[in-house]
Amino acid sequence: MVRGESSRESVGERLQRNFRAIFPPREARRAKSSIGRDAVRAFDIVLPVPPRRARRTPGELVSHILKEIAIIAVLGLSISIVVRLFVMQWYVVPSPSMERTLMTDDRIVVWKMSDYDRGDVVVFEDTLGWLPDPAQPTGMQAVLEFVGLAPSSAEQYLVKRIIGLPGDKVECCTASGQIIVNGSPLDETSYLYRSSDAFPAVPSRRSFSLVVPEGRMFVLGDNRDNSADSLYHLCVNGAVDVEAGFPSLETVQGPVWAIGLPFNRATRFHTPQTYAAVPAPAEPAPQVGTATITCS
Repeated sequence: MVRGESSRESVGERLQRNFRAIFPPREARRAKSSIGRDAVRAFDIVLPVPPRRARRTPGELVSHILKEIAIIAVLGLSISIVVRLFVMQWYVVPSPSMERTLMTDDRIVVWKMSDYDRGDVVVFEDTLGWLPDPAQPTGMQAVLEFVGLAPSSAEQYLVKRIIGLPGDKVECCTASGQIIVNGSPLDETSYLYRSSDAFPAVPSRRSFSLVVPEGRMFVLGDNRDNSADSLYHLCVNGAVDVEAGFPSLETVQGPVWAIGLPFNRATRFHTPQTYAAVPAPAEPAPQVGTATITCS
């Protein structure tokens, strides 16, 4: 007998073993299928299959759509109001007083979350009666005011450049015709109105010396010869009226951040460099402003 022959598997036994591996006995198949059914039941317990929803009727579908539209409209209006009150707002330039920095009917963006300083162009509410009584809005203007995409007509606004802040001493002029703020002459050639012959407007045709009172500002238009600004309203019927020429800082809505429309005039604004040299006022701001002006 050859060694190891008794332990050798016959061909028939090997075929039978392979057949059982491919086709297991009924008892093994039942045990395996039982395990599978238990796994499916456990899955159903963890993640139950939701029942099928009934189809909506046309009336229910319309009601659902209208409800969604109402929710979106209320949410959009709420966001618009918050943005208008605390972040930014669009204004329309109503006059040529700021040409050619701002042209009539330019749409400007006021950034309410930003600080402002001397030299900045700002929008402020008219509480001194500089503007005539407004006309009542109609049509689309009334709708835009209601949703906050346009300023209220009942609250009139002006746009000017801040020249002096509380305590500042503003004078005119140097020998070369420059306005002086706290002893520092201003180079305003970069923004003053230029006529067709390209010469800038005169900074002021009136000699004056004034101190801005507490909580107030001194503002001028860039188109000095066509701007009803602080200097204009300080002189009433040939006499000086210090109460009429200094708008309150509390009326400022914010600095003009940019021209948004028309697109060919889109511009981002920055404080002119000449104002960086202006020092702080030497004395605290007075309660009542002082002004010496040649009003004639």
